[in-house]
Amino acid sequence: RRAEAEHAAWEARGRVPSEIDVYWPDDLQFYVAEVLGFDASTGKHVLRYHIDKQVEELDLSGEKWYRHLRSDEEGGELLRRITAVFEAKRTLLSSPEDADREGGGSAG
Repeated sequence: RRAEAEHAAWEARGRVPSEIDVYWPDDLQFYVAEVLGFDASTGKHVLRYHIDKQVEELDLSGEKWYRHLRSDEEGGELLRRITAVFEAKRTLLSSPEDADREGGGSAG
């Protein structure tokens, strides 16, 4: 019965995990959100962000997102590495002069 209930919840969320990390390009970072549901008629998922409890309807097919990995899970190390890469990119994007000095800029 538990497996059936979990499968029904999976289907109700539009085959998306119950917690995901959604990338916000303007902020250059991921935010954790709980997937509350899915509206098949619009193709949008209903999300509640952990950081501010705001609820949003979002078409995830056009977004960058991943299943949320808790730090105590096996994938925690992978999440830390991904976060480090994005932090490094954020640093480069915030100061392009430094990137050019370090050899990260375009040749020309």
